[in-house]
Amino acid sequence: MVLLMVLTGAGDLAGQVSSSTGERRLQELFSGMHPSQNVQLITPEILVDDAAFVSVTPMTVELRQVGTGVPITVDLSAIRGVSIQKRHWLQGTLWGLGGGVLAGSVFGLMIGSFKCRTVDGCGVAERRGARVWGATLGAVGGSIGFVLGRRDVYWHPVFP
Repeated sequence: MVLLMVLTGAGDLAGQVSSSTGERRLQELFSGMHPSQNVQLITPEILVDDAAFVSVTPMTVELRQVGTGVPITVDLSAIRGVSIQKRHWLQGTLWGLGGGVLAGSVFGLMIGSFKCRTVDGCGVAERRGARVWGATLGAVGGSIGFVLGRRDVYWHPVFP
């Protein structure tokens, strides 16, 4: 029986140590966030989805619900998971740029071939058309990809 009590007490002590380590880690995580950073918190009681970070105290974190502006206070010891909001702007830009350059190069090659007067002059006209149209449609595609990528939001887990 004494052995059982010792083992149970040691388990409680280990749980307290890991929970205080988790609280310290959360304290550091929230201290490094800028105000109005969108976060998602998971606790055993509630799921706080799409809230803006306001401030952190030694025991709690204060948030504001994005849609309604309702203030939310959550105890650090209750938090089981934290995710922050990120956007796919770089991925969208690269996909748009690549697709635009590819489509523009093919289109420019075809347009350049229509301007051929001699067989020897076709290569020069086709290459010039591919460069000009590839660069133009690449810039347009990159811009569209950037705008669409800024709209694409995902949650990136940062704790545990």
